[in-house]
Amino acid sequence: MILAFMVSCLVGKYDQLAAMLMALYVLLMIFMVHMPRAATSENDMLNIFRNIMVMAALLVYAKYAAKDKRITG
Repeated sequence: MILAFMVSCLVGKYDQLAAMLMALYVLLMIFMVHMPRAATSENDMLNIFRNIMVMAALLVYAKYAAKDKRITG
């Protein structure tokens, strides 16, 4: 998934779609992996905050830096 996002951004094709799908993937990882273990592990709580920052950066990229906006508008 990460490799497909990187290639899409480098080539410039479907980069907005790839960034949005990658942000969705990060959001799912927060809810499926880190949230269940956050009550017992402080490290997973930090991973939640880190993933939120990564997700925000992906959405900013999709909004302002993406070149190909064919599918998402």
